[in-house]
Amino acid sequence: PYIDQITLPCKCGSQMKRIPDVLDVWFDSGLASWASLGYPKEKDLFNKMWPADLNIEGPDQIRGWWNSQLITSVITFGKAPFKNILFHGFVLDAHGSKMSKSKGNVTAPEEVISKYGRDALRLYLLSSAPWDDFYFKWTDVDGIAKTFVVMENSYNYVHTYASAAKKVKELEPEDQWILSRLNNVVNVATEEFKEYNIHKAANAITDFMVNDFSRVYIKMIRDRAWPGYTGDDKKAVFYTLDNVIRITSKLLAPLCPFFAEHMHLGLKEKEESVHMCKWPKSQAKMINIQIEKEMEFIKEIVETVNSLRKENNVKIRWPVESVYVESDDEVVKSALITFEKVLKNMSNTKYVSMGITDGYKKGFSKGSVYVSKKVLMGEALLREFLREVQTQRKKNNLNVGDRIVLYLDNENLREYEAEIKNKVGAKEVFFGPVENATSCVQLEDEKINFKIETITQKI
Repeated sequence: PYIDQITLPCKCGSQMKRIPDVLDVWFDSGLASWASLGYPKEKDLFNKMWPADLNIEGPDQIRGWWNSQLITSVITFGKAPFKNILFHGFVLDAHGSKMSKSKGNVTAPEEVISKYGRDALRLYLLSSAPWDDFYFKWTDVDGIAKTFVVMENSYNYVHTYASAAKKVKELEPEDQWILSRLNNVVNVATEEFKEYNIHKAANAITDFMVNDFSRVYIKMIRDRAWPGYTGDDKKAVFYTLDNVIRITSKLLAPLCPFFAEHMHLGLKEKEESVHMCKWPKSQAKMINIQIEKEMEFIKEIVETVNSLRKENNVKIRWPVESVYVESDDEVVKSALITFEKVLKNMSNTKYVSMGITDGYKKGFSKGSVYVSKKVLMGEALLREFLREVQTQRKKNNLNVGDRIVLYLDNENLREYEAEIKNKVGAKEVFFGPVENATSCVQLEDEKINFKIETITQKI
């Protein structure tokens, strides 16, 4: 009853009085989108920036701010003040309770950042649908952090082994496949970002980087990218690796700005920052749906081969005589022709064919796979030996380009001398008795004693 009697002195010399009736404050906020632009006195910013491209708020604002904006805008202008609306869920703890200081279940962003970094927290938050309530779990953040480890290892691999290469005339089937997948991912990410489905774009990009690029393609091409390899297809693999890293650095920029910048700086591109680069455009001519379908079957066949090896105690690095595939599917038949070399390499076998043969058998979605029971023990011993030499190189902190001299006492490996030199970076290999051998490899009755010496000459 006394509110109208309250007065305050004004600098003009008069008295200020309270307004007796105030409209709901939500309507003040409803006017904010154009009042903050100076409308109606100033119209330039209003015409340029209004209506807003996107409003983001919690679901409680459906009744509050968004509703008041819509009502006041339709009354004033006859249209909505926003083009897109996105509401976010609440951040809950792992048990589904709303985070609260009084409950002691709050996880501060600084805690996550100090343990995993800003990019891991961003990617973790951006990988889930924003409109769902978010259940914060440390185990899930750890999973995202492991994704970063895989992506960084992939980048480091390319940075270490591949040099930038100009576009080549001929690409191998596996190069065509990964570039097709890359350009499809560019399409998917572009469209999902436009539709504000950030989580779908994020998952498409990281799935490509982790599964297609790191776990499949890089495994396929390790021999082609090796420093000692001199095949005609080496430039093609360098071009492909470089292309994938350059484009994915730009795709990752909105999601993981620091990691993307780290990649960009290592690539030495002309733009000062990845965030100054143009968004990549998909190259339709690089997309090959047929080769992508074929690769899906090749991956499935390799998984089946590896499963048969595990079930029958045949190590993956031990070469087997043959792998046969039984199938009536035309895409599978085409895949075995297109990716014959890849399947031989990934299955570690000397021979690949359609048909049925004796051996370990297991079904896959379009038929059956047969793996020969015959292990090529001479080459198996070689693989075990090469693996152990590489282990010794790592223990001696040798870089990829560091050369060694290798001494070993097994004459049976002499026929593989050129391959040994190439695979372990050896300038010389000496066969015969080894004094003061530092390492040993044994497979069944075969044994190899050896030692390495480091020299300064680089590959």
